[in-house]
Amino acid sequence: MMNQIIQSAGIFVQRADGMILGFKRVKQVSGNNVYGFVGGKADPGETLEEAAIRETFEEAAIVVKVDSSDYFEAMVDNKNSFRVYRATIVDGIDNIGNAVRENEGCAMWIKPEEMLLSPFRAYNENALQHFIKND
Repeated sequence: MMNQIIQSAGIFVQRADGMILGFKRVKQVSGNNVYGFVGGKADPGETLEEAAIRETFEEAAIVVKVDSSDYFEAMVDNKNSFRVYRATIVDGIDNIGNAVRENEGCAMWIKPEEMLLSPFRAYNENALQHFIKND
């Protein structure tokens, strides 16, 4: 039996000062905080765009519009695919940092280099290079 690929999606938003919207997950197995893109797994029957929008609302309490033509997608490991869309915030910008999910973490503005302090460093670095070079 072939292993099924788990598909997830998230968003990339960058402010004028260079800070990006990320998600700080509380200490993982490694004992360290993990920084990543806001996003998560697609529900059955949900497109990756829909998953990115829903997960962003759940994790950051904001509404975004994704650019379906500008995304970065790659395998995070041997069973997980993650697609990150460039997005703009439509509503709720004042909520960022207030939507803390107990025992999980919170969405916050972070420096791009903080995304490299993660077990997913290679993926995060490639995604950041895609979006920052295309600005």
